[in-house]
Amino acid sequence: MINIRMTFARAGLVFLGVGLVVYKLWLVEIHDLLMIGSPMDDLYFVRSAHELLLGNWLGSYTQYTLMSGPVYSMWIALCYLLAVPLHAAQQLLYAGACLTAVMALYPVAGRKAWLILVFAYLLFEPFTYDYSSSAGVFRLGIYPALTVLVIACAIGLYTRIVDRQGKPLRWAVGLGVALAAFWYTREEGMWIVPTLMLVALFAILHGLTRGERRWTGILAVLVVPILIWSGSFLALAYMNWQHYGIFTDLEIKTSGFKSAYSAVISVRSNERERYYMLEKPVSVALAEVSPAFREIAPYLGKLQSSIFIWSLRDAVQAAGYYDHVSDDDRVNARKTLGFYNRLGQEVRQACEAGKLTCDKLLSPFIPTWTEDYTREIFPTFYDLIKKVVTFDGFEPRMLVKWVSRDPYDTSWLFTYITGERLRTSSPGLLGKVPEAHREFEEMKTHRLLRIGRDFYQNLLPWLFVPSVVIILLVAVVEVIRRNISQVTVAGLIVVTALASHIAIISLVSVMSMFSQRYLVASYPLAILVVILGVMHAIRLVGGLRRHFSG
Repeated sequence: MINIRMTFARAGLVFLGVGLVVYKLWLVEIHDLLMIGSPMDDLYFVRSAHELLLGNWLGSYTQYTLMSGPVYSMWIALCYLLAVPLHAAQQLLYAGACLTAVMALYPVAGRKAWLILVFAYLLFEPFTYDYSSSAGVFRLGIYPALTVLVIACAIGLYTRIVDRQGKPLRWAVGLGVALAAFWYTREEGMWIVPTLMLVALFAILHGLTRGERRWTGILAVLVVPILIWSGSFLALAYMNWQHYGIFTDLEIKTSGFKSAYSAVISVRSNERERYYMLEKPVSVALAEVSPAFREIAPYLGKLQSSIFIWSLRDAVQAAGYYDHVSDDDRVNARKTLGFYNRLGQEVRQACEAGKLTCDKLLSPFIPTWTEDYTREIFPTFYDLIKKVVTFDGFEPRMLVKWVSRDPYDTSWLFTYITGERLRTSSPGLLGKVPEAHREFEEMKTHRLLRIGRDFYQNLLPWLFVPSVVIILLVAVVEVIRRNISQVTVAGLIVVTALASHIAIISLVSVMSMFSQRYLVASYPLAILVVILGVMHAIRLVGGLRRHFSG
């Protein structure tokens, strides 16, 4: 009888979880796909997906081809092959990530039935249905899901290594696959490394002492994700070598591009303006010492730091490189990288000869650090934390200002490849939306707005700080006692991930610019911090009850 009741209880929880996913899909279905038509953003990914479907890898070698990781283009192509609309597929991917997080936390959860609340609270994270963040064909559509998958698989791997009867291999494989997809979706993936190092440290320490595993077995499991990630690099590099003659995963990682970019941004300017690159004195000085720079100078000027890496490549293409060289992509790539090598070498020689005043950079892509950055980095970090925990800017409604743009007449490509209903590009046509559809839109977006405000914007800010304090205080006490629990390790993993992500976005913000979309990976992490903080609180209350009752 007990087993029958447990079976029915589990079936009920599964049914409830499926119902929550279906309900969310029904609500967000009302969102139209928002087209920006940017050749370096949504249009690039749709075109690349189309080329993949044609069997042409990523298409011809242009200034955009190897600038971004190919995972999102592959995702769009996969959704097309499976005949699943893009937005629905992204919601399902995120739901799968939430389920993986629940499975990862299962060993550390006191009352297992409460994990359905964990699933629900993660599932309805507001920025997964904020219109401006989720409605476009952006990599950020899958980035939160991949972030949750990496963190969940990392926690799952740790807890299964510590468990003597655990099966960590499947979690190691999952972590490797999730990490590879995560790494080649956006380019700032380095922020996840400190978290993974923390996972490896505790997996080794607790695996040896509590799991009673051999250190060779632990290392063998931990190396699996690294091998899968390395394999993804080799696979991408091989495909790029086959089609473009470049054995690299991304062009920005080639020595030629890094040499040129770092050399140009290292030139010091006496008229430096915040958030801008290549002021007029710098351009004039570079043109005097570098014949290569003179080729691209007519297409460059004072540029915002946030778009300089794109503008430089546009200028190189306009000067006759990339797909303007010949019809052979391998020749185009070779000559383009040769130009970057020449530009970097000429500028660096001028710096060494004293013809230019140049700074030493911490990284090929980070401009000279200034006192302004030092002064603003911590206030910026604090401001971004506030934005995350308050879900600042959340808006699920399709406001009149949100209309598609179609500068290259490619709306047909978006419609066919994504399988989505396209948002109109004419505000005047919004009045022609059928009345029934408009009423359902108002009803569904109002429900989404209430969910986001009532359960997240009005609740999570009050829980976040106490959750962080509880996790850190318990960690300190347990370190002193030399008995760190698994739930504490899970809490430290999530807190480290959140702090690392906000730190990298703070760095970008003080040196370049801030966009609300940059924070999409932080929102589910903040929710996980609160979830683990509540788990700690319940655990502490239970311990106090047992102490006083005994």
